[in-house]
Amino acid sequence: MSISRYLNNRVTNLMLSILIGTTPVISGLLVMDYQLNRRLEANSKVSIEEAVFAIDHVVESLHRAALQAQPLGIQPCGEVQQELENQARRNPRIHSLVLTRNDIGCCSSLGTTPLYTPHFAAGENLKLNVNSPTIPNGVLVEYRLVADNYSVIASTYGLELRNELRGFKNGVVLLLEFGDLYITAEGDSRDEERPSLPEFSQSGISEKYGYLVRAGYPAGFTARESQHIRANIMPSLVLIGLFTSVLVLWGLLRKRYPIKKGVAGH
Repeated sequence: MSISRYLNNRVTNLMLSILIGTTPVISGLLVMDYQLNRRLEANSKVSIEEAVFAIDHVVESLHRAALQAQPLGIQPCGEVQQELENQARRNPRIHSLVLTRNDIGCCSSLGTTPLYTPHFAAGENLKLNVNSPTIPNGVLVEYRLVADNYSVIASTYGLELRNELRGFKNGVVLLLEFGDLYITAEGDSRDEERPSLPEFSQSGISEKYGYLVRAGYPAGFTARESQHIRANIMPSLVLIGLFTSVLVLWGLLRKRYPIKKGVAGH
């Protein structure tokens, strides 16, 4: 065999072993990207379900508070003012309880004068309030329980919702929409820019109370997460690829240049 042919065979064997050795590296990266995408998509979906459950629980506490105060609505404010204040004071989540008749406020646990009555649109029973004079620069969640011509409005702090949203980790961002207003773990409708969730964005509605939950990831999150995972697994993939290349090269050389066995003498 000529030297030229010998070198060509060696180069061919080397290139072939390197090519095959890159297969586990490339396939490992592809599998990693696939699993990452599926994980982020599933996490976005599950986060919506868990958020609805958590926020429904907060609103349910408002419903119970309003239901307890409902019998007070048919009595004169002077007779029930103290009890209304006591009920609000006993529930740390409650900001205020307001009794109304024909949509006009008649009694409040805050005892403010003039009495502030939250406004609800027709058919609306749950909303955000970012302009309440009872909590300047704050956010309130207001729930209305209607019975005949009178109602009870129970309100809680937006912080109650934010605390629930802050419990979600892994980079997912959650946004709650109440009509035209929204609130997130760190902001609300008063911010200059609405949070953008272009990656794996999904939404769900509370069947009980009708608010909307959006979940997703900010732009570039998937790329950053992928880069972080690649940095962790790349050394292992390269080692596997190198080991594969060595085995393939050894197999090719052994096949092309088999070891001759000696002939035993008689």
